Amino acid sequence: MLLPLLLALTAPAHAGSGPWVLGRGDHTLYLGVEGQRFDHLAQSTGSGSDDVLDVGQGVQTFGVKAIGTIGVLDRMEVELAVPWQSVRQNHTESFPCQDLTLDACKATKGLGIVRGRAKVVALDELFGPPVTLSFGGELRLGQATAPDRERITNRGEGSMDAGAFVVVGRSGGLGQQGYWSAYLEGGGRYRSASGTVVGVEAPGPEVWSEAQLLLSPGRLLAVGPEIGWLWRPTGHDVEDMLTNLDIVLDVDRFGSLNIMSLQAGGKAIVRASDATTVSFGLSHTAYAINNPTDVWAADLGVSFRGFLNRHDG
Repeated sequence: MLLPLLLALTAPAHAGSGPWVLGRGDHTLYLGVEGQRFDHLAQSTGSGSDDVLDVGQGVQTFGVKAIGTIGVLDRMEVELAVPWQSVRQNHTESFPCQDLTLDACKATKGLGIVRGRAKVVALDELFGPPVTLSFGGELRLGQATAPDRERITNRGEGSMDAGAFVVVGRSGGLGQQGYWSAYLEGGGRYRSASGTVVGVEAPGPEVWSEAQLLLSPGRLLAVGPEIGWLWRPTGHDVEDMLTNLDIVLDVDRFGSLNIMSLQAGGKAIVRASDATTVSFGLSHTAYAINNPTDVWAADLGVSFRGFLNRHDG
């Protein structure tokens, strides 16, 4: 039967991606590195306007990440993601470093936002439905980032977050030996407020969505586009922060912003063996409000499936 083979190929392509889950006792470990850079910041008028702000000579992030996923039931998996990051501003004497004070551009490094997820399959294309549909919940622990949350170079906003999501996807054959897979995910999260900034709880709740399409002419290589969207509908604008001392001098100033960001890019998956895949992703900001306008992000990782079950001989 072709469909189980397709799902076996697509499910571990990227740790935790799509509606598909690992079988009971099956497991993967993803180890990756990632880098980001941005040079400009949009205000409330958005990244297509003329009042985009330069951010010195850019802000750069380097990180490493481990993601472990295990199937705990026949239709349920859990996942834990642990990142470490180093963030620096390339020219700390330029705008807005001195204007924002509070060591706004001082380099930071350390543990990022730790994320736990649980995902359950509600509809399974293996058993008749036209798509696979899953739902789940997430818990994010960002307390380790709290001491530096007032900086442009922060690794997070210091909150503990809880969210829920729904993801739908489908796989199919492509040619004689190839396959395709596509999924769409959407969710929302409540973020525990670190403080109140001029009447705004910071950070506010967020919603997000992501989608991916993978096309593979055979079993070895799959490529395709992906997009991601994040929206925090409540909060101040960047221009409010820059002109109001009550906002700019508050450690939760960045968490108090309302933001929107749309990222677009692509992913390539190379299957080194039945148990090992290598992935590479590259994305860029397509549109932003009160957020960086030109984030380039790249990631490279290796995923190992069922490695604890291997035995020599």
